[in-house]
Amino acid sequence: MYSDIAIVEYLNGFVNRTSFMNALLVFITNDLGYLLIIGALWYSYQSYKKGEGIRAFLFLSLSALLSRLIITEGIRLVWHRPRPFLAISSLHLIIPPPLSASFPSGHAAFYGALAGGMYVLHRKIGAWYFVFAASIALSRVVLGVHYMSDIIAGGVVAWISVVCMKHAWYSESSRV
Repeated sequence: MYSDIAIVEYLNGFVNRTSFMNALLVFITNDLGYLLIIGALWYSYQSYKKGEGIRAFLFLSLSALLSRLIITEGIRLVWHRPRPFLAISSLHLIIPPPLSASFPSGHAAFYGALAGGMYVLHRKIGAWYFVFAASIALSRVVLGVHYMSDIIAGGVVAWISVVCMKHAWYSESSRV
């Protein structure tokens, strides 16, 4: 627990150093995810022209939604962990304070599952998605709204979701 606090305090020290850094962090945490979603929709559309679009869209969507809406929220029903900015008064908060629990990170779960799903469908694009998903997740720690353990747990949730969906949608028995 102490290392979680030390990490978020150290990383949050980068907030308010420059207006460019603040703007970049806010863009990454608030807007970069929309670009990933648009990219996933574009990939699904391009796959549709090849006859796999609906399947790709459902695989990506259901992986991300299972991760974020079912598993993450299920954990939050039984384990409420306050966010770092509520527990550590010295943190600089430059985004509107999230009202939900901190553990696990919904952003890490959702975008991690989107990245994992994209990796299953197209490894090169999926690798870039992992870089962007990790950037989003790390920005949440820097901004003081998650602990590093929240991010790791969100990544585990994402992995579980993608593995479950891959077995459900891309097993040998489901191929035509």
